[in-house]
Amino acid sequence: MKDKKTIAFVGLGSMGLPMAENLIRAGHTVRGFDVRAAATETLAAAGGIRSANPAEACRGADVLVLMVVNAEQAHSVLLVSGALSSLPQGAHICLMATCPPDEVKRLADEVEASGRVLVDCPVSGGVVGAKAGTLTIMVGAPEEAYHAVVPVLRAMGDKVFHCGPEQGQGAVVKAINQLLCGVHLATAAEALALGEKAGVDAATLLEIVSNSAASSWMLKDRG
Repeated sequence: MKDKKTIAFVGLGSMGLPMAENLIRAGHTVRGFDVRAAATETLAAAGGIRSANPAEACRGADVLVLMVVNAEQAHSVLLVSGALSSLPQGAHICLMATCPPDEVKRLADEVEASGRVLVDCPVSGGVVGAKAGTLTIMVGAPEEAYHAVVPVLRAMGDKVFHCGPEQGQGAVVKAINQLLCGVHLATAAEALALGEKAGVDAATLLEIVSNSAASSWMLKDRG
C-alpha cells in the first residue's frame, strides 16, 4: 500500500469535489478545504476529512492538490493562507488549475525555495471527466516529481502525460488545448446557426454532424 497518500485538497468546486471523491475511492486519505462549507460536508460524507483552513489540511500531508480558479488563488492559498509552510519538507504540490505558464514558473520557484516541489498538472475533460475519473492530465515537472505523484493523478484521470521536465510545460499544452477548444466552439456555433438560417432543424443537424467526420469532443459536449 505504499502508493496510498495523505492528500490535502483545496478547491472543492464542480470539478474539484468529484476529483477528491475519486481519490478517496482509490484508497487515499483526503483532507479537504473549500470556502463553501457545503462542499466540505459533502466530502466528509464521502469519507474525506473536513479541514477548517488550507494550513490545517496540509499538516503532515504527502501531497497538496490545488484545484482553484487561477494562479492568483493558488498563490493566496500557498503563501497567504499558510498552506506552503504547513506542508512537510519534500512534499509535492499538484497545481491542477489552468494558469499562464510564466506564472506557473514563478510559483514553482517560490515553492522550490521553501523545500517543496511544484508539479504543474492542469486538466482537461470538464465536469463529466472529473466525475468519471477520465480527465486528461498534462504534467510539467522533473522526472522524479512526476513519478512521485503519478499514483495520485491516475486516480483522477486515465490519460496522464509527462509533457516535459520543467514546470510551465504542462500549462503550455493546456493553453494550446484551450485555443483549439475555442476554435471548435466558435466554428460549431457558426455551423449550427447557418443550418438554422436555412430552415434545418437544429437538433437533427447536431445529431448528424456529431456522428460524422465533422464531429469533435467540444461539439458533442457543448453543441
